[in-house]
Amino acid sequence: MMTTMYRHLDPNNGGVCTVRKKKGTHSGQMKALTTKNRGVALALINANTNTLALALMINANAYVLALIINTNTFALALIINANALSINH
Repeated sequence: MMTTMYRHLDPNNGGVCTVRKKKGTHSGQMKALTTKNRGVALALINANTNTLALALMINANAYVLALIINTNTFALALIINANALSINH
């Protein structure tokens, strides 16, 4: 596997550190950041009822699915209300 060399400032000792990184892998910091963001998104889904906005954060397919579900629910509610109105009259 190919490796890539890159340099960055090391805040611990104030010097320049050379790091060898395998091609096609993420750094530990990137993995941790991705995991944290995913956890926050999942926590927000459980804590918030605004599913359209939250689904957009996760992926576009979930947003479309949520939009279709909400549209169908709204149409169903209109049909129920129309039937109830005709029964009352």
